[in-house]
Amino acid sequence: MSKNPTKKPFVSYSEKLKDPRWQKKRLQVLERDGWRCQNCWDEKTTLHIHHTYYFKNEDPWDCPNNSLITLCVNCHKYEHDLKNGSAEDVKRSIEEAQQNGYLLSDVEWLINTIMEGFHTRKEFSSFLYSFRGTIKEEI
Repeated sequence: MSKNPTKKPFVSYSEKLKDPRWQKKRLQVLERDGWRCQNCWDEKTTLHIHHTYYFKNEDPWDCPNNSLITLCVNCHKYEHDLKNGSAEDVKRSIEEAQQNGYLLSDVEWLINTIMEGFHTRKEFSSFLYSFRGTIKEEI
């Protein structure tokens, strides 16, 4: 049985992030964003580059710069919890954000990003209703 000569060998995502092409793209985004988290403006915590969306079978360095944003490690975790997590994961992330001193305005954009995963506003509203009382209003 012969191997397909056109098929690329499997490279894990974490290995792709070590590629010089990704490292160059990452530096461009960090420079553009002023070396600070674009959510909380932290410049001391480890910074990550977050893909706001992916294209199937695309390497990380092939995505457009406007699909990338600099986030600190904490905001990046919250972003992924909100986008990929269960209702309990999202609730826990919101509670952790509040315990860390973040106010509603600090996490509001994170909550808004999950709207993209819902087909209707009613579906999204039902999801948010399950969090009633979780988020404290700013004073």
